[in-house]
Amino acid sequence: MTFRRPPRVATWLLKHLLYGRHKESLMGDLIQLHQDGRSSGWYWRQVLTALLAGFGDAVRTLGISLAMSLCAAWGAILLWRELNALFIRNSGDLYWFLRDALGSFAPALDGTNGILVLVWLVGAFLRVLCFAASGWIVARLHPRQQRIAITALIVSLLVWSVPWQQIRIVGAELQSLTHYGSALAGILVGGWLAMARGSGRKLART
Repeated sequence: MTFRRPPRVATWLLKHLLYGRHKESLMGDLIQLHQDGRSSGWYWRQVLTALLAGFGDAVRTLGISLAMSLCAAWGAILLWRELNALFIRNSGDLYWFLRDALGSFAPALDGTNGILVLVWLVGAFLRVLCFAASGWIVARLHPRQQRIAITALIVSLLVWSVPWQQIRIVGAELQSLTHYGSALAGILVGGWLAMARGSGRKLART
């Protein structure tokens, strides 16, 4: 009998994000049922259902401690909002500073909006840095369920919209995508750094 490999991404999500004591048995049951003939679409539906149920259980179980870590992480996001507003107000000065600093290259860059892109990249870096701090904070404050805490932070970011004030150099839809994409990337990088540091400490103790 040929082994039917279930969708790898779905299995990875189930392995790393599912909350609950019965994770291993559920994974085994789903893989076995897929092996017995269930479709990949069915497998995906079961995985997403299990993840949603597990996330709800985690929120109810972790309760106050999760809420407190999310509040602390949102402190970094609100800090970004204030720093970004300050950056927007002074972006014109930064533009002329870069123009003067680049000297003979400035005319060529001006023709392709190059200097404006540099200013935009500074703002994007500031955003990624602050959101990385939020991901690091929520993972550090919730060391026992770091992936659940990071997922909750991402969900809260999607539910409560943050004003994405930014220098516009692309269309509105692409700009919104880059804002959310860079914010998500920052959270994941910060969370990964916190988890990697925690794993390093555990190895050092052993």
